[in-house]
Amino acid sequence: MLYQLVYDTQTRRIVAARPTATPRVGLVLGPSQALAFADVDFGDRPMASYVFDPELRALVPREDWNPPEAGVRLELTVTTPARSPIDDVPELSADGTSEATVAVQKRTLDSDRALTAASHRNLLTIRTTAGTLSDRQLSLVRGRAAFTLRSSTETVLAEIRVSAESISEPAIALIEFAPVVS
Repeated sequence: MLYQLVYDTQTRRIVAARPTATPRVGLVLGPSQALAFADVDFGDRPMASYVFDPELRALVPREDWNPPEAGVRLELTVTTPARSPIDDVPELSADGTSEATVAVQKRTLDSDRALTAASHRNLLTIRTTAGTLSDRQLSLVRGRAAFTLRSSTETVLAEIRVSAESISEPAIALIEFAPVVS
């Protein structure tokens, strides 16, 4: 199938791919991005497991890619001084200074056992819809990691999302930034 590919010219990693016979009009590329068309068969591997070779004008398997780990998941525990009386979601004052600690633990799917061997050191990517993170990326050490989230000044329900390239599903937790009580 013919795909329109957007790839990073420095890393050659694919940023976006869409099946098409005609180019998308008005596509805005970033400073280190380029556009290409290629006949692609991803097979049973995800797009992230390939890079684009501009000389061959084809996808080639990434040498540093590993398939997702089977039978594992990430678990998030959010520690705050209060919980919402409405739905028991962890809660912080929306004052821009209060902080929550978020612990990450790698676990097995079948027995829910914590994985704590030295080999469990995945690189994590952390995102939130509100508040300020202490880290945007960090590594598990013996299957564990922790970071802080400083509250927003807006009263919102925020999502914390932690993912690892070799673990198929991200871990998600909610936190509420509640009105400041005078």
